[in-house]
Amino acid sequence: MRSGGRGSAGEGTKALRGDDEVAVANVGTYALYESVNCVVASASSTVSISFSWTDTSSTVQTTAAATATCTTLGSASYATVFQIARVKAGTSVTRIVTISGTPTFDVSAVAVPLTSN
Repeated sequence: MRSGGRGSAGEGTKALRGDDEVAVANVGTYALYESVNCVVASASSTVSISFSWTDTSSTVQTTAAATATCTTLGSASYATVFQIARVKAGTSVTRIVTISGTPTFDVSAVAVPLTSN
């Protein structure tokens, strides 16, 4: 998965692009990276990011969400997620983007395979 793009009000919790999911053919360990930054200050607006995947015990796991606050631009208007995940074969890793208010933001994500067994 390598995904990026700009989002704005009306995006809701839906994926921002069609390549926001990576299918896993074999059990593997992945480094999951995602970042978001607000590009315009917007009152009462936030963007939260996280990942979801199925681990090798068939349990759905989700990272804690990282949130960028778009009320003012600065250190709080940027957020990152980093997770090492062991992913079950035949499943997917999905990125999750949730917004509130009317933010305008840039977001990118990548899932890097570290092993294939």
